[in-house]
Amino acid sequence: MTIRVTLAGPRDASYDILIDRGLLAELPALVKAACPASRYAVITDSHVAKLYGGQLVARFHDATLQVHLFEFPAGESNKTRETWASLSDRMLVAQLGRDSALIALGGGVVGDVA
Repeated sequence: MTIRVTLAGPRDASYDILIDRGLLAELPALVKAACPASRYAVITDSHVAKLYGGQLVARFHDATLQVHLFEFPAGESNKTRETWASLSDRMLVAQLGRDSALIALGGGVVGDVA
């Protein structure tokens, strides 16, 4: 199922939300088609990383896509500039640049920090 989120404004920032079983396995192909990049950074919290981080990285590697997983401690208390700065620094160390794409794996704080 696809749900279209329409955002009105001076520029179209609308997007689709995909809901289906097994999307994790399809994610590398979906991301590559929607946002081709030289490498991908996946930002997630410690709870989501335990559930899906390893699987997602393996799927990207299977699709011969370069991916880096960046995890931070779960919880609202970690929605800070320090968390954002730490993630940014780690992405720079991994040599992710303007030709890279960022994926937020999770909601709430993960989306806010990413």
